[in-house]
Amino acid sequence: VLTVFRQSTLPKGSENIVAIWRKGKIEHWQLDKDVYKVMMEMDKEVLPPIVRMIFGPFKRMVQLGAVGLSPGFSLVRNPIRDSMQLLIYSKGRVKHPFGAIQGAWMNRPNLEALWKELKKDPAAQRWLGMGGQMSTIMGQDRLETKRRLEQALVKGWKGQTMMTFKHPIDALRQLLSFPESGPRIVMFKKMFEEGMRKWGDQPDGEFAAAIYAMEGAQDVTVNFTRSGYLSAALNGMIPFFNPRIQGAAKFYRVFSGREGWQQAAMATANAIAWITIPAMVLWLLNKDDDWYQELPDWERGAYWHFKDPFTGTIMRIPKPFELGYVFGSMPEAVVNSAYKKDPERVTGQVWEMVKSFLPVSHPLGMLPAIIKPAVEVSVGPGWDPFRDRHIVSPYMADKRIPADQFNKYTTETAKLIGKSLGLSPAKTDYIISNYTGGLGLQTIRFFESITTEQEFVRGPADWPAIGTLFSRDSRGRGYTVRRMYKRLHKLNQRHGSRVATLDERRERRFLQMTADRIRNVKRSLEKGFITPEEAAERTHKLSQRWVERFR
Repeated sequence: VLTVFRQSTLPKGSENIVAIWRKGKIEHWQLDKDVYKVMMEMDKEVLPPIVRMIFGPFKRMVQLGAVGLSPGFSLVRNPIRDSMQLLIYSKGRVKHPFGAIQGAWMNRPNLEALWKELKKDPAAQRWLGMGGQMSTIMGQDRLETKRRLEQALVKGWKGQTMMTFKHPIDALRQLLSFPESGPRIVMFKKMFEEGMRKWGDQPDGEFAAAIYAMEGAQDVTVNFTRSGYLSAALNGMIPFFNPRIQGAAKFYRVFSGREGWQQAAMATANAIAWITIPAMVLWLLNKDDDWYQELPDWERGAYWHFKDPFTGTIMRIPKPFELGYVFGSMPEAVVNSAYKKDPERVTGQVWEMVKSFLPVSHPLGMLPAIIKPAVEVSVGPGWDPFRDRHIVSPYMADKRIPADQFNKYTTETAKLIGKSLGLSPAKTDYIISNYTGGLGLQTIRFFESITTEQEFVRGPADWPAIGTLFSRDSRGRGYTVRRMYKRLHKLNQRHGSRVATLDERRERRFLQMTADRIRNVKRSLEKGFITPEEAAERTHKLSQRWVERFR
């Protein structure tokens, strides 16, 4: 038996004591019990190792595909949203979201931050040295922490080159994530200068200013370092669980006055100026266009839309999540509902707004990433909670065996798997996409577009990266068609229960005939007799007849 003794670093008989090393000497500090509890729980793993090992890789794979390695998100959508949040949440430190540096199409904070990193600006280097990149959405990960530590210990260009070859995916992720650091570096510099003016003449003034600046930089958009015990546990299994909570929490802290009523008033004024007014101007321009009225609720809520007058291409600009729904989408939905005399348009947008404040947008979202896609495809034709529709159309599910459940946009890889294993190719594509955050399906389509005759690039919306700034025409598959089928479903239920009125029975017969005609249009499209544009136009006209007659 071996007994091991070691020197204790804490004095006996006292509570809430922590030991710290300062200038090479150990010091003992006694803290308030609540502060002590917080410090002891900081960075503590809340999931057992076996749970992390099983559930963690699937969650990280989804986030990596959807965010970390997605050029459309990292280089386009996220910088635009972050710039708007920087403007509204910066407490007046940033006056406008876009600048003219190297073209008005790129936002100033991100280009400014990139330039600072390239020229080794002291503010950017100080932010990096304090672990600033750990405050990004992909930084809150144990593997990422290990990579950062390993990188910090590497010296010289040879070591950096070896790190790149050793971890190529991490290198690519860092390259794509530089825009996310932009607003934080800009805010860090401004607040560090403020801190130095306040405490620069004190002994630890520079240190205090750096801590002050780091806290502000972390909180200028979504503070991914904030987390509760339960949310940290669930975030280890469910992609984006904690970021959604922190986005809603930031909105509440600002507009409830928790960060000061002056900040709330300033943020409200900026949100109205930069979100509400543009939304109203675009509504006035688009309100009489069918393409605009047919946009699905989720897309209308998440983007501003306008049409290129020269090419007819529908373009869209991402709105910041919570801010965009409250100050942009809701006012737009209210005036549009009044204009079209259609209260359901407000109802749909209210639900989209509520979902933006919830940790998950659908009950299925509470499932861990390891089983979520499998569960979504397992029941009947399957259900896509994000797009709020069946994965396989009920008609196709009834008329075809699983191996033949595909359309012209299904990948050849999924068809081969379906034929070999007797699985639905449409569901196979869905599983590949949702287990990889969309990256797996995009990769397959890219290689098939090169090696086969399969055409996946049908317009600007399919272009790599910047395609996210374009939208397809929703006529024939948008708001009215979906509403029509929901109405038919409800009338079928009332008819089956023998409670339908005479007018409802007449409407039901009309809708059944319309649905039959739409199916004929789809058959003609599948056989190549008509183009997708012609099919969309015919479907749209059929659905509009129902609106004109019964609505």
